[in-house]
Amino acid sequence: RAGRVPDRELFEQWLVDAPALISETRKNGNLWVGGDLMNVAIGQGETLATPLQMAVAYGALANGGTVWKPRVVDRIIHSDGTVEELQSGIANQIAWSEQFESVFRDDLGRTTNNETGTAYAAFRSMANVNQVGGKTGTAQRAGNPNTAWFVGVAPLSDPEWIVSVVLEDGGGGGTSAAPVARQIYQYLFGEEIDPIGAGF
Repeated sequence: RAGRVPDRELFEQWLVDAPALISETRKNGNLWVGGDLMNVAIGQGETLATPLQMAVAYGALANGGTVWKPRVVDRIIHSDGTVEELQSGIANQIAWSEQFESVFRDDLGRTTNNETGTAYAAFRSMANVNQVGGKTGTAQRAGNPNTAWFVGVAPLSDPEWIVSVVLEDGGGGGTSAAPVARQIYQYLFGEEIDPIGAGF
């Protein structure tokens, strides 16, 4: 069910398969309350998304609205040696202004380049840091350690690479997931790869 925006209808469908949870949830007489929608709006509560879905979404936000169909194979080499190149397909096209795209990229850049950015410490050792932007995230799970997220875009001037990192029980996105993404971007830019703790 990842990728669908949760609402009362989805929540109630999901609970049909979890009778124990239904009885627990119905103690207060509600299956879905107004506060649930607020949690969803900030990516918490019933929000579900995979790292691949986040990468596809950020790709569309960074490239002007083209939602590409993800794929893991770019070519097939047959036993006779012939090569079959596979083409990427477009899943959707979202229309928005160039101004939005510019603001989006600027805001992502502040996360890694501004001293108050949540991924600044993780990225400040990178030579091409001004070309990388992203967003940190910390998914809270009641009674469990936090899950760390970072989704990055580079180069900011003309995006080619989206990196999505999730570390279950990893803690904070800026301190755990962002350093892993930095190492990936250092590799992609041909830089020397710093240890995970560099910059802190």
